[in-house]
Formats: sequence, structure tokens, C-alpha cells
Amino acid sequence: MEKYAGFAKFLEYGAEHAYPEGWQDNQYANPDAVRVMTVHQAKGMQWPVVFVPALLKNRFPSKKPGGRTVWHLLPRAGVKGQARFEGTIEDERRLFYVAMTRSQKFLHVTWGPVPGNSHAQRASEFWTDILASSWVKRRPSDYTGRKRLAPSPRAGVANVVFSFSDLKYFFECPYQFKLRILYGFNAPIHEALGYGKSLHDALAEVHARAIRGEVPGDDEVGRLVKTHLHTPYAYPSLRAQLEAAAERVLGHYLHDNRELFDKIEFSEKNVEINLGDGITVNGRIDLVRRIDTDQTYIVDLKSSDRVQPEQVTEAQLHVYALGYRELTGRRPDFVEVYELDERKRKPRSVDDEFIGDVKVNVRNAADALRRSELPPAPAPKKCKDCDYKGLCSARAHS
Repeated sequence: MEKYAGFAKFLEYGAEHAYPEGWQDNQYANPDAVRVMTVHQAKGMQWPVVFVPALLKNRFPSKKPGGRTVWHLLPRAGVKGQARFEGTIEDERRLFYVAMTRSQKFLHVTWGPVPGNSHAQRASEFWTDILASSWVKRRPSDYTGRKRLAPSPRAGVANVVFSFSDLKYFFECPYQFKLRILYGFNAPIHEALGYGKSLHDALAEVHARAIRGEVPGDDEVGRLVKTHLHTPYAYPSLRAQLEAAAERVLGHYLHDNRELFDKIEFSEKNVEINLGDGITVNGRIDLVRRIDTDQTYIVDLKSSDRVQPEQVTEAQLHVYALGYRELTGRRPDFVEVYELDERKRKPRSVDDEFIGDVKVNVRNAADALRRSELPPAPAPKKCKDCDYKGLCSARAHS
């Protein structure tokens, strides 16, 4: 029952913002290189040459099209019309059509038996189907006699859209940005994955209610944690530790900030910054306060103080300040990191010259992206905690 209850809470409170429309779209993640991807990932894109390898029976189409992991959470009998979620051979055929039509000029389809795998010894029925076409050549093509154009650089990215997180990664290390954002390398999964996001969601509810004049009481801490805590990879003892930690942090936050809740101007406010030349920055500011002296604080909530260079933190905070000014037309007075675990505020006065530098740095980042010049920026302390140190030959050693 705990598994179902957790899934239901995620659907009710987290799913809407976990996978927003277009969350996998990346307008500039299009490197001038060979792309290796699934057919689903290739939807909507095209290339001059496409290879579809391993067209084997039991692989494409799969032995159980679409149905191997569908029912690990919900039983078949619990879903009306469940057959439509199982997948059919026609679904696989449509997917194969998608694979073939990604090609603009040349399509190469191959198969071969896999040694030691008794289920991967014969060609797919799709292979048999395409051989019936008069457009399919059975022998390897000889392209040596074709007229060749002079090589030219790939056209640059016209419009660059950065998120706040993109810029953080770029300012920290352009090569990390390249691996994470352009090439899609996922960071290793930690058992506590989801804790920070859950804490953030709980605080977002607190702030939203405070804006409406409904400040949660201390007795609601347990409910807030149970509602928002989603840590799918935590083992039971770690889950208990995270739950206790979340209750402690929320309890302290409510106690320390109760007198400031009526000063909240915005919570979870989306902003967009247009820097011209097709460069846009968008993101979300955690919290904005306007105190009685009419001074404005832009607050970035952090559940843990991950090691990052001081200049990266400064740049990140001033991007938030730039976003607030774009949103309201007013200049903020302070940017503040609020460390939830340590119950510490780290305010910094907004520096107009620094904001000017940030604009220049964002434009430089866009130009570097357009030129595909994303070199490593190694430093011992930074490289030690980098998720991609195993992929980087330039990493620094302490």
C-alpha cells in the first residue's frame, strides 16, 4: 500500500511540474556529430544519413511490444481497457516507420545474429517487408563516384534559450554543460534523490498559503512532509532519516520566518530575460520579499550547500536580480542565499556593475555555444565533486 500511496501523492502534487510540456526539448542540443539514440528520442528530427542496426526478430519488433514493465506498479485488472497499453505489432510497425523516415537522403538498415543469444538469431519481419520495395538496394552502395561539395561549418544556433540551471552549469564549467545539457549524460542516481525537490515543494506550499494569509502552523509540519516527500530510491532507514530531517528543517523554517511571511511579494515566480540577438534566459525565482523599508530581497532556498565557486553563486544570484527587474521594472536591493539546513541567511547587496558583467557573461556563453567552443575549466575542489569527472581527461587533481 505504501508504494501506491507514494505514487498517488506524486500524481497529485508533483507530476504536473515534474514533466512540463517540452521538458525534453532542447533547441541547441544539436551537436555536429554522430547521434546515437532510441527511435522515440528521434521523433521530429531528421538527418542526411540514418542507420537502423540490429533489425532482429524479438528485438524490433520486441518480443513483448511495450508490455514488459507496464504493470509493475498497477495490476492489469485495475485498469479499464488495459489491452491498449500493452502494445501491438502494428504499434511497433509505426515506430519502424518513424525510424525510417528520419532519413533525408540515405538509410542503412542492418541485421546479424547475436552470438550466444538464442532469441536474436533471425531477421525481423520488418526486414522481410522492406525487401519487397524496389527502392531498397541489397548490396552496399558505392559513393566514391558522387560529386562532393566543399566542406563548410555547420550553421550556428540562431536562438539560444538558457535556463537558470543551464547558466549555473555553464559558469561552473562549460565542458560539464556540454556533457549534461548538449549530450544528455545523466548524473549518477543518489539514494536520497528527490529530497531537495520535495523540501522545495513543501516550502512552495507554505509560501503560496502565506500570500493568501493562511500561514501554516507548527502542527502541519508532519502533513507537509508526508504530502510532498518523494524519494523513490531511498531504502527504508534512509527514508526515515530524510523524513525526520525534512520535518526538522520545515519546523525551523516556520519558526524562524513566521514574522516575514506577510512580506512575501512572489513565490515560485517565472521570469524571462531577453538580452537581444536571440538570447533568452528563463527560470523561476524561489521567493521575493519586500520588507517594511520597501527594500526587496530575492531569496534562493538551498537544502544543502553544494560546493561551487563563489563567483558562480554571485553570477547565479545576479541573474535572478536581472530577472526580477525584467519582470517588475524595479531594481532589487538584495539577493540572498537561505541555507535551510544551517538556518543561515547570506544576503548580498545587488551590484549594478556585477549585473552588467553577468549580461556580458551570458552573451559570451551564447556565442561559445554557437561556436561549439565549450572547454573544460578544471579546479581541484570543483573537479573532486563533479558528476562527470570520470569522463573528463582535463580534470584537476587535488
